[in-house]
Amino acid sequence: MKKITKTIFAAILLVAITCISAFADEKEAKKPTGFQTGIYRSIDGKINVYVNRINKSSPAIILLSDDSGQIFYREIIRNNYTKFGRALNVDQLEDGHYTLKIMIGNEILSKSVFIAEQKVQRSLKIE
Repeated sequence: MKKITKTIFAAILLVAITCISAFADEKEAKKPTGFQTGIYRSIDGKINVYVNRINKSSPAIILLSDDSGQIFYREIIRNNYTKFGRALNVDQLEDGHYTLKIMIGNEILSKSVFIAEQKVQRSLKIE
């Protein structure tokens, strides 16, 4: 009887530890709650950034930097704008990895961006 009790207790403990670690992983990947974003690439090769701020207590900062930390674009948007959008022209940037950060207060949203020249594909049509 003691062996069965120990086995059941060990199984319950294992399930509890697994659930706790799953909730801890979920909190780390939490998205910012003070603002909502929309980031996408346009057909002409620009990066469109849209931000909807729920709390206007802090200014918003948009940064575009490369892997070495060199900043290519930086803008500070004052508190009186709730919604704003920017089209970032990246035609003059070299191919490679870049990081786009949106910071409002103590919340930061970071997105990895890879810029590469589009290759022109040839098409063949036989009639």
